[in-house]
Amino acid sequence: MGQERREAASAFIQVRMRSNRLPGKALSDIDGVTALERVVDGLRPSRLLRDIVIVTTRHPSDDPIEALAKKRDLLIYRGDYDNIVKRFLDAADAYGTEVIVRATGDCPAVSHEVADYLAEQHLETGSDYTTIETDKVAVGIYPDIISTAALKRLAGFSVDFSY
Repeated sequence: MGQERREAASAFIQVRMRSNRLPGKALSDIDGVTALERVVDGLRPSRLLRDIVIVTTRHPSDDPIEALAKKRDLLIYRGDYDNIVKRFLDAADAYGTEVIVRATGDCPAVSHEVADYLAEQHLETGSDYTTIETDKVAVGIYPDIISTAALKRLAGFSVDFSY
């Protein structure tokens, strides 16, 4: 894997506090560490990621996420509440990211080994989107990989991107 590729990939941890089933789950305590911190710590050993960025919304309910990011000296981007594609594209622009390794803030078992494997495959093939066959691994240990170019094309469609 060449240095030029490593500089283009960043992990974006998609997270917000509002959840229908378990509000605040990303900041839930798991043996003294929040779920979100476990996601960050799970990705940190990656050999391919330039940055790990917490990507959340500007909504006041997400202020505790920003507080945690500042406390842990983590990168954070706060963007559009309703349109996650816009939020990711704006974060990619802010951090100069060409390839996004997308993880969610409530999957504390995410694996940097699986992230590196998928990112390597993505970069070697020049793919737009890379994921794993979900029947091959446990849910929650793998991220998805997407190019910002593909997200820009997706944003051009008239689709509701809220989540």
